[in-house]
Amino acid sequence: MVFGKSGIMPVFLCLFTGIAVPAPVFAYTVSFIVIEAGPVQDGAATGAANLWENGLMDVFFNAGHIVSNAHALRIDRAIFKDFPDEMQADFDEARQGGVDFFVTALLDYGAGEAPVSPGTSVGPRQVLLKVFRVEPYQKVYEQGYSGPIGDELTKAKSAARSILPHLRDR
Repeated sequence: MVFGKSGIMPVFLCLFTGIAVPAPVFAYTVSFIVIEAGPVQDGAATGAANLWENGLMDVFFNAGHIVSNAHALRIDRAIFKDFPDEMQADFDEARQGGVDFFVTALLDYGAGEAPVSPGTSVGPRQVLLKVFRVEPYQKVYEQGYSGPIGDELTKAKSAARSILPHLRDR
């Protein structure tokens, strides 16, 4: 036994036969938060928020990333900042937990308009997704969807698949 138990034989085989050694696969830790903005009655929009959260998390988990989520926020006003003040504590907690990326899904139900009547099922008028690198802090992706969104779960999964390539090389 020339090469014995040292494991040198596989190295020489790879070098001399041209067999490629697969590149390492990296999994990021990604935290999600869904924010509902606008006139939402209790329970009227919870279904859409859950579908967006589940759709986004499912795709990232199936792609091999480690996912977590913060509690959904409900804000009764329009959001004009990348990072609403109400979300800061969740972001700080994610940073302390070693999260690589923080994804926000803003579901806008038409802030500034009259509330919908109780029992009415309403979908968001616009969904805005933003992806932030936690350390160093940087917005790396933003995508909006407007008009009747339709099947929320299908749209959320499609949106999540569009985000995945933007995590590479970050």
